[in-house]
Amino acid sequence: MKNPHTNPESPSRAAARLRSSLLDGPGGLRRMLPIAVPMIVSQLFDTTMMFVDRLFLSHVSPLAMASCMTGGITAFLCGQLFFGVVAYCATLVAHRFGAQRHQECPVIVIQAAWMACAAYPIILLIGRVTVNAFTWVGHTPAQIELETAYFSILINASILGLLRAAFSGFFAGIGQTRVIMFGNALALLIHVGANYILIFGKLGAPALGIVGAAYGTVLASGVMTLFLAVAFFRRTLQRPYRGARLLRFVPEVCAKLVRYGVPNGIEGFIGIFCFTAIVLLIHAMGEDVAAAITMVFNWDLVSFFPILGVQIAVSTLVGQNLGAGHVAGARQAAWTGLALTLAYTGALAILFLSVPQTLLRPFASAASPEIVRLAVPMLRLAALYLMFDGTALIFSGALRGAGDTFWAMLIGIGFHVLLITVCVVAIYLFRAGPITVWAAVCFAIFSGGIAYYLRFRQGRWQQLGLALAGKNVEC
Repeated sequence: MKNPHTNPESPSRAAARLRSSLLDGPGGLRRMLPIAVPMIVSQLFDTTMMFVDRLFLSHVSPLAMASCMTGGITAFLCGQLFFGVVAYCATLVAHRFGAQRHQECPVIVIQAAWMACAAYPIILLIGRVTVNAFTWVGHTPAQIELETAYFSILINASILGLLRAAFSGFFAGIGQTRVIMFGNALALLIHVGANYILIFGKLGAPALGIVGAAYGTVLASGVMTLFLAVAFFRRTLQRPYRGARLLRFVPEVCAKLVRYGVPNGIEGFIGIFCFTAIVLLIHAMGEDVAAAITMVFNWDLVSFFPILGVQIAVSTLVGQNLGAGHVAGARQAAWTGLALTLAYTGALAILFLSVPQTLLRPFASAASPEIVRLAVPMLRLAALYLMFDGTALIFSGALRGAGDTFWAMLIGIGFHVLLITVCVVAIYLFRAGPITVWAAVCFAIFSGGIAYYLRFRQGRWQQLGLALAGKNVEC
């Protein structure tokens, strides 16, 4: 007689269900990896460009390396609100692609490009005021001079980043992210070569230091923007995308970009603003502390930017599935992205905890023993928040892919205000040292992953996502 309490087939059925939930289906790894892997590689290329900037500048001086970080982040901050609006075209493209409305996809991208051009003068005006932030937070005159030089060059070239976001949004939305990867690979080659020549004065060029790093970055950004623009217009001449009148203004599309993109931009703006403020506050604790935390953030970027590649894949698949009316596939995409992220951040956390001296060594050639002494425990503390930070990125990407940008914005604002409050209180109220301040910030990051997960679990994003595709846009 068969024992009802035993079921020898249960393990195999459980394995099959696990395999199905991760590998198969419209949100499984088989669909996600072709989108995610090129974006992960692209983000690694972006990370490598920043990594190389700071590595080269660390051989100039630790102060130049630190100034590159603060100047670059502050320049990016000035355009982040508009960047969020323009970049949201990727989600709208994904919904149209999932709904088989292919001719509308290029129309959305062109509207985003028009909005990028309109935003550029505003960004320049914002930059004229923001450049004073280095003085307001009390940086040394030597650091202010370097930060201002780097910032000014990048802010004047900000239109390139906006247009790049628009054109890359097309390929991200339709899932053809290899084009973005190829563009990033070309940009990386130009970036490394140009920065080496311009920073150190090779091949007869003058040694420009941090100014050379800025010019090399702008050159690489321009080449990638041109590459994506050419690829976009070539693709729009092919089926099933051709047929739309691309260059005309479409109010319905711009309205959706504003409605869903503004909260997306505000969330990104608040995040970058608070991160920048935290960096500036910690930098103001002294030049040794500034150099140490910059060394740590160099490795933090290794974790952050590849996860952005997975986040983009999650947003794309959530948008495509909801555009096709497939809620279960959208939900599966989020959990698949989370599994990838936790595996990656877990491995990095082990490295940060076990071999911090080895990881910091490339940046320590011109650093004093005091800088290294500060950087080692800071890098170990960074290992504590990696998986929570990754969780926040994945679930926020799923919410944005479904159009739940308002609540994602509210969570992002609350989370980042908490981070900067913890930092300010630790520095100015408790007069804590740099290690204690950084530890407080690391523990506060836990709240972000929890908050985004709870919103995702509520499930209200599902109805929003199904309504996002809207009516057809006349092409």
